[in-house]
This record gives sequence, C-alpha cells and structure tokens, in this order.
Amino acid sequence: PHGDLLQVYPATGRPPALVPGDPVDWAPRFFPDGSRFMFGRTREAGDALMVANADGSGVREVIPAGQLGEVDVSPTGDRLAVAGNRDARVVTIVNVASGAATPVEFAMPVRAATWRPGHDELVLTGGSDFADSRVRSAEFLLVNPEWDRPRPLPTVGKGARACSLAPGGGFL
Repeated sequence: PHGDLLQVYPATGRPPALVPGDPVDWAPRFFPDGSRFMFGRTREAGDALMVANADGSGVREVIPAGQLGEVDVSPTGDRLAVAGNRDARVVTIVNVASGAATPVEFAMPVRAATWRPGHDELVLTGGSDFADSRVRSAEFLLVNPEWDRPRPLPTVGKGARACSLAPGGGFL
C-alpha cells in the first residue's frame, strides 16, 4: 500500500507491512547496529522523523513536523545530527532515547552534518555560498563532541562540493 513501510524477506518474497497505517512514511534507514530504524512521516504541519524497533514496534517521533532537515545517525546509534532545518547555522543533536534536542550554532551555514565512522566527531558541510543554489564549492569542518574549535578539513582546490567518509573514518 502507498505510504507503508514494507519488510521483504528474500526467501519468501512476501512483504508484510512493517509500519502500516494512514500516514505516508518514507525513506527508512537502519541504525548501525540494526536494532532500530528511522524514517520520515508526512504530516499536515510538515515532515517529521520517526524511530522504530527493527520489527516495526515502538514507533515514536524524535524530530517534530516542520523541524526536519538532513539527518545522520551517530556510529553508536544514540544520537542524531540534524542540519539544514530552520536556522542554517544550527546543527541540532538529538538524544534518541530521551528525545532531548541540543542546538549547536556555528559561524557558517551548514547544509549537512555527518558523523565520522568510528569516531565521536561530525563533519560539517557548508559555507557562505550555500545560500545560493548554484554553489560551486563547500567548506568542510571537523567538530568534536564539545563543539569547540571546529577545524577545517583540507580540500583539493576550491571546487570541492562534497566529501565521502570511509568506514574507518578517513575522507575522500
């Protein structure tokens, strides 16, 4: 059915509805340990982010409608980083268990905040050019969990627009 999240078992090919119901749910993504997954839910007030156990039980809202931006899950699965929502200079760190949200403000607009694999650090992608949809380059900062002293990542030339993180925490 349209808007339901389905779980497909390759052996049987039968897709039971994992999170059935009236809301339109989309973009499911498992947490690193596979115990939970997150997904978007379309609401009248805007899109919200939901978290559920791997079997579809325990569905709950962790980012309210209208506050959803680019989301990434920490390597330990205990926190989410939300960037690019209401205030472009704020990255919100959400505690998955409690739902507590901590906004962290940066000097530059941030389009994405990505947890560095195997580390307790975020890579911020942004820069002053991100207000322009024709952005030609980006700035990349590495930030520790105390949110002090973000340090720039070296880039190749001025044309870098994205970076990719290797499973060991290295960069491309």
